[in-house]
Amino acid sequence: MSAQTAAAKPTGEPVTPVIVKVGGDLDRDVDMSSTSSPVSIDSASLPFAATVAGPTWASSVSTMPGRIINLTIFDGSNKTAVTVNPGSELTSVTIRFGPARLIAMESGVPAQNEVFLLFISPEVPFRVGKNGDWTISTTHFPNRIRNVTLMVGDTQKLNHEFETEEASVQIDFDLNTLGSTE
Repeated sequence: MSAQTAAAKPTGEPVTPVIVKVGGDLDRDVDMSSTSSPVSIDSASLPFAATVAGPTWASSVSTMPGRIINLTIFDGSNKTAVTVNPGSELTSVTIRFGPARLIAMESGVPAQNEVFLLFISPEVPFRVGKNGDWTISTTHFPNRIRNVTLMVGDTQKLNHEFETEEASVQIDFDLNTLGSTE
């Protein structure tokens, strides 16, 4: 399944989609069990940098500030979209693969308009690009995708249980959204 990119908002502010795709044939040389999930993160117009240098990353941060404004989940042919209104609370998206997690979260200080997108994969490392910078990164989780949870502050906005193994999660990150400090 191929996720579509988000159109720019009428104000002309750049919105960059960050797509987490599950499944597919990422590495033909790897012998994968039927319970594993190949995962790729594609962020063509928003580079990331590994927070610790090395051949893999457990956390990476965007090189430009912005805010999460939308989450779209593709579960087979079903699509679910949730709009996020940036404010004083930070947003996070947790994707569970059995006991392992991939977390995309805002990190920073909304009141100072310094919020970056941070990816954390504590149980399964991702491969890095040259010098730890990347726009596409891949790995294999040992279990199938189970669910995705969207949190804004301490409020759960969505908890989606996947019904198929064909899954994509698109996070729209607006590089010019300045969150209010309500």
